[in-house]
Amino acid sequence: MINGNYIGDKRTNPDLPYVITLDGDIITGRRNGNGKDGLATPHPTLIGGKDPQVAMAGMLHIQGGKIAGYDSNSGHFKPHQKSMHVADEAFGKLNPILFKKTEVTDYDR
Repeated sequence: MINGNYIGDKRTNPDLPYVITLDGDIITGRRNGNGKDGLATPHPTLIGGKDPQVAMAGMLHIQGGKIAGYDSNSGHFKPHQKSMHVADEAFGKLNPILFKKTEVTDYDR
């Protein structure tokens, strides 16, 4: 999804589920509504397997093709707020140009 200086392009504005693997890799994808009863697909579908294990999960907030924030909202994995350091470390490895420059955010990070 990284396209030069953008996530997608400058018109990209989704909220995307993400997981961080036990190896520290970030996996994200669009929710397609193919889940149970037409609901959005859950976080475990990003990593797959019978009993998926992750270091962190939540929602990634994109505005204008830039990362505006991320949080720990995952109904399946239910990460504790104290685990946000895992997300901070993983997202901190990304090029700063991919982040929206803002002073205040409505998100956890």
